Amino acid sequence: MDYYNSVISIELDLSGIITEIKSSKLESLEIKLKTSAVHLFKGSAYQLFYDHLSKIINNELTLGFTGKLTNDEFAFVYMLKHPESISLFAILVDEDMSSLFDEMTNMNTEQVKTIRTLYQKLSRFKEPEDLLEEMMNINNELINAKKELDYKNKELFKLNNELQHLNYIDFLTKLPNRRKFFKDIYNKVEDSGYHLTMTDFNNFKLINDTFGHQKGDELLIYFAKHMNKLIEPYKGKLYRLGGDEFAILIKDDIEVDVQELFRQIDIKLLFFHDDISMSYGVVTVNNLNVNKAHRAEIKMHEADQLLFTMKQNYYDSHIKR
Repeated sequence: MDYYNSVISIELDLSGIITEIKSSKLESLEIKLKTSAVHLFKGSAYQLFYDHLSKIINNELTLGFTGKLTNDEFAFVYMLKHPESISLFAILVDEDMSSLFDEMTNMNTEQVKTIRTLYQKLSRFKEPEDLLEEMMNINNELINAKKELDYKNKELFKLNNELQHLNYIDFLTKLPNRRKFFKDIYNKVEDSGYHLTMTDFNNFKLINDTFGHQKGDELLIYFAKHMNKLIEPYKGKLYRLGGDEFAILIKDDIEVDVQELFRQIDIKLLFFHDDISMSYGVVTVNNLNVNKAHRAEIKMHEADQLLFTMKQNYYDSHIKR
């Protein structure tokens, strides 16, 4: 299944109200901001949403649930709690996949019942031969059930990996997103220093206003493709933080001419439109200036200030359109 074209990604507050629609390509499903996400479901899924939302809020374990959406399609729904919000993902699934989690729950329940039955029978048997035979039968049942459960767990593991992947990917550019950036920067600086580059477009609004937002999206995808190729030799990582804002992390022990790097990307952008270029700001981050006491946003702001200075110089030296 093409998950990217059959996934809903939305943000909720801790009461289940929709605060942001990150991605939804399902025209048949109406999603409204500032309404409860429960309105996306029908039938028994309506109550399942509330049950799982309650578990998520109370930090209880939940593997997600399958249910019918208001457009009559089945979806697997997974929720992930953050300090002030909840990420909800819904992926359309076929009928077989929709029953996967119900089957696994039933199988686990049946195994618990079988073990309880074993203890009850142990107390009744007096002949060792009868007891041994019964134990062997029950053991065979448990082995068969485990084999089936292992198979279904593999399917679940694959689906869960896909969900984790979606949680950290920008749906337009397929780059790591803002959430992945913050996860990475704190982990990476524990072991090494990095050059953090904040960058965005000069005249991006011009593209949107002149050619429409679809052309603006094409520009973002075009930049992501070519910038990734340029930083690949330096083992750099490119992130889309939102809008036309991007970040790059490259180890500070790798020699890279950032000015030359952006000269090359500006040349690439000329093929897209001759008024498009990049402004950027670079700072060094490490475990001394990015840690629990010093948030990454502080160094990001420093890089942004350098970026804004460069951008102002650009506009001062070019004819404003």
